[in-house]
Amino acid sequence: MSKQTAIIICNWNKQDDVVKCLDSIFQSTYVDYEVIVVDNASTDRSVPMIKEQYPSVKLIQLNENVGGSGGFNAGMEYVLNQAYQYMLLLDNDVVLARETIALLINEMEHDSDIGLLGAKLLQAGTENILQEFGSFIDWSNYTIKPQNKGEEDRGQLPNMFECDYVPACCVMVRKKTIVEAGSMDQGFFIYWDDIEWGNRIKKHGYKVMTASKPKVWHKMGALQRETTFATYYFWRNRIHFFVNEANWEEKKLVKDQFIKLVFEGIYLASRKNLHSIANTLEWALLDALQGNRGKGLPNRISKREESESQLQALIRSQDRILINLVEEHHIPLINTGLKYADIYQKDMKVVCDDALKQKLLQVYGDKVQFAVNHDCFDHHRIHLCSSILSLDTSDTQADSYADIYENVVDMRGYDEMKVEFEREYLQFEQRIHESLQ
Repeated sequence: MSKQTAIIICNWNKQDDVVKCLDSIFQSTYVDYEVIVVDNASTDRSVPMIKEQYPSVKLIQLNENVGGSGGFNAGMEYVLNQAYQYMLLLDNDVVLARETIALLINEMEHDSDIGLLGAKLLQAGTENILQEFGSFIDWSNYTIKPQNKGEEDRGQLPNMFECDYVPACCVMVRKKTIVEAGSMDQGFFIYWDDIEWGNRIKKHGYKVMTASKPKVWHKMGALQRETTFATYYFWRNRIHFFVNEANWEEKKLVKDQFIKLVFEGIYLASRKNLHSIANTLEWALLDALQGNRGKGLPNRISKREESESQLQALIRSQDRILINLVEEHHIPLINTGLKYADIYQKDMKVVCDDALKQKLLQVYGDKVQFAVNHDCFDHHRIHLCSSILSLDTSDTQADSYADIYENVVDMRGYDEMKVEFEREYLQFEQRIHESLQ
């Protein structure tokens, strides 16, 4: 008798993680499923371990690593020829709560307009710290806006939340939806494949949702930043996505915007002596604009240099810090600052308006100390911003600016930095256009 749901796990060289993932599935309260593991030509003991310990699992062994999208597609191709109603896609480094699958199924059964449904993503190793909950495409700034990232889950989330995409580390999809909208674009290899997929499924009239009751813990391998692997694929695929989505009249503008954005990344990486990042960013830009997709060439990725965060170094060097918070999307930097202040036992206070204060209290509780009437003249004042290369310098009392990537600029050196940036950008722009001819 056929099962209702196919659970597809994409695995590559994570034998310990995939075992934990499988164990959590088999402890689920929901039982009407078949598990399919697609192995991307692992060289560890993943395959023999699965065969020995989980004989009921359908194992699809690929001859080469075709990336996350290729692995999931191989699983979906198998499932499309069977009688399943739903598919649950899982990364090999997630662990599910016992009731998660049943809760996802219940929501899908309740609303037939849902095409993709994600669970609440929590950071592995924590009880209730969110990886993210609900994510949007920022078409104006050519990026993405994950919601609630790094926040503590205090029960403040809605039961259901409509968004633009759901990370493929845990997403349920209807078989019917795949038949109509197609599977993942394998050219991404990894990263942005789930974003493009969610956007395409919405274009077909389905809703993309995330639910707060079902939950999984995700190890987030991309944060283990030993190489420039994540940098290359994230940027190459980001550029491809927005250029591909632009109409003919907009494509040149989008390409020019990305040349500027990539150089900003290169310039800031070079300031921190992260030359591997700078080199990888240039390759990502060239490959995206030249249409090079799929698995990148080996020279695109290299080992990262070790470098202390500039924000971390600044907080370490000061006894008293005052953080000026003016935008809600900079709130994750407050959490970063709190972490560094705790490590080095520093006095850190925050100044912000009442609305942001209430948001901080909701997210971080009494962990945050607030300045009273700006009475912190002996504190080093850090103004938070989106990028130190495009500042609103109206905060004349600021000693330093820090951006969302933990880049820092001392206000005494800001004008000199901007002159240097503009000069080097013109040289870079000319070199890229010559390479594309």
